[in-house]
Amino acid sequence: HRTLLSWNYDHQGPEPPWNRPKLLPVPNRFKDYAHFRNVFEPMLFLECWNQLAESKESPQESYDCRITNRQYTDQYIDVDISIEGSVQKDWNLSETDIVLFTNPSSKRRVLGKAQSYRSSYMGIQATIRFLVQGGDPGLQVGSIWSLSKVLRYVGSQHSRHA
Repeated sequence: HRTLLSWNYDHQGPEPPWNRPKLLPVPNRFKDYAHFRNVFEPMLFLECWNQLAESKESPQESYDCRITNRQYTDQYIDVDISIEGSVQKDWNLSETDIVLFTNPSSKRRVLGKAQSYRSSYMGIQATIRFLVQGGDPGLQVGSIWSLSKVLRYVGSQHSRHA
């Protein structure tokens, strides 16, 4: 998740903004786990990038959300949000969703990963995790951002806590 959250959503091109090895052919046998990872990880990231690129080409549902709390966890900022107004009946977030936050005034955009989602008669609350890189992305308590889902990541159970 750290790699996905480090990407600049506005990056153009057929490959993600990364410093990873190029795609390798899939062998009949792998020497070890590191060999397996070196072959499949770039493919996984390229597939994720392709899905993000597709999300740029189709209109995305977006909802205004207010940041109600934030805290640092290692190299991440976890922000609690509340969704302002109503959302489509079947809309929700899961722990496999990558979301895009857009600041309405500065137009700054940052990718986050849904950590939790709660919907009740009082409204929608969620926790979104962002990677801290090169300074604070401006996710201040009380600020309002536009939120849209841009990718449903299907990773292994082991990576879901990354």
